Amino acid sequence: MKKFMGFIVGAICGAAVGAVIALIITPASGDELRRDMKEKWNEVLEEARRAQKETQEKLENEFGHIQGNDQ
Repeated sequence: MKKFMGFIVGAICGAAVGAVIALIITPASGDELRRDMKEKWNEVLEEARRAQKETQEKLENEFGHIQGNDQ
């Protein structure tokens, strides 16, 4: 589980660093950059929410499995 969470944190940090680098080297207007940043931020948030939901479902299934064995 620690490896999975480490991967998620790394993916989010990598996406953020990549977005910043892209903004620095991209010759675009301020409006375009703000729009692109907002789109990328929304993508990162959606991915984080998806990963959180998958992890929550997995933990709930495992916890239910463990509870079922105890009874």
